[in-house]
Amino acid sequence: MTWAKVDDSFSDHPKVDLLPDEVRLAALGAWVLALSHAAKHLTDGLVLNSTLHRLGVGESERLALVAARLWEEGDGGIVIHDFLVYNFSRERVEQKRAQQKSAGRLGGKARGRSDRNETSDGRQSESVSGSLRRKGGSAARPRPVPARGAGTGKRISNPQIPASDRGPDFNARDLMRELGVKEEIANGSSWRESGEAQGRA
Repeated sequence: MTWAKVDDSFSDHPKVDLLPDEVRLAALGAWVLALSHAAKHLTDGLVLNSTLHRLGVGESERLALVAARLWEEGDGGIVIHDFLVYNFSRERVEQKRAQQKSAGRLGGKARGRSDRNETSDGRQSESVSGSLRRKGGSAARPRPVPARGAGTGKRISNPQIPASDRGPDFNARDLMRELGVKEEIANGSSWRESGEAQGRA
């Protein structure tokens, strides 16, 4: 979609004042419709007679706009005066569209590359986040597993105790013991104190 520009001083421009009162609003409406058509169809300001007829532009509006030098007579129609001074040419619009299209393709390729991981043999495999994004989902982040037992500084292989190994009297003290928590913590010292002690160690 392209845009047509209208100077904010157009309403009190001397050329507008030259339009006869009886056709001024109709002529200005015709001018705006022609401007919109020329911008949309990239005609560089040319509007054919057949288009003027389709837009409902009468002969009196046409003559008034030409007399006020807002329009100029052109080949098979009219040319909006100074159209290319205020608006992009067809060549410029097409060039800009081509650049945007090229940038979009490059952006899509870059995004596609980020969604795939190359394997050691050069094959590409799609990442979990990439495949989920294409399916409308979101990649779930893995939950961290503690690497050390609380308060011991000892590395433990699996801090999660299977529920089947826990009897009906299994309690928090038993869990702390299995995780290797210091006895003084289990006997009533606060977690905060143990953390401070560990930090000082």
